[in-house]
Amino acid sequence: MEPATEHILIVDSARMGEAPGAVRFFKADEVETKKELTGLTTHESDLLKILELARMTGHHIPPITFMGIEPASTENRMGLSAIIEQRLAEYVTKAIARCLAA
Repeated sequence: MEPATEHILIVDSARMGEAPGAVRFFKADEVETKKELTGLTTHESDLLKILELARMTGHHIPPITFMGIEPASTENRMGLSAIIEQRLAEYVTKAIARCLAA
């Protein structure tokens, strides 16, 4: 049986050295994680490590594209920053266009 998912788009903040709100698309092999895990909570994880483990255990992982949005801040708080709220429709349009082109 063919896998149901043909492509995955993951949208997340990404420190890229760009202006806050800037967007870039990456393939999974172009992404580098620098996340330091403390192991003190089950809520932290490293998506790239999870994907690697899934592949190692024989799970089919379809092609993945990351949509990185440069954060204005990475402080721990609820809600979106003002720039993300202002540009949300633009981000959705870009995400959809990228998925349709994949």
